[in-house]
Amino acid sequence: MGLAKIREGTAYKWFMRMRWPETDGEPYCPGCGTLRCYAMTRGRFKC
Repeated sequence: MGLAKIREGTAYKWFMRMRWPETDGEPYCPGCGTLRCYAMTRGRFKC
């Protein structure tokens, strides 16, 4: 699959897996370590 054909949602999931490989893509807070994060606008997360 070429990069130009990847949908935004698929690319976002790949990014999450690369960013948080320890939790298989589940975001966690680097400050306190909690897995209780939620998605904010523009692809940001908050714990």
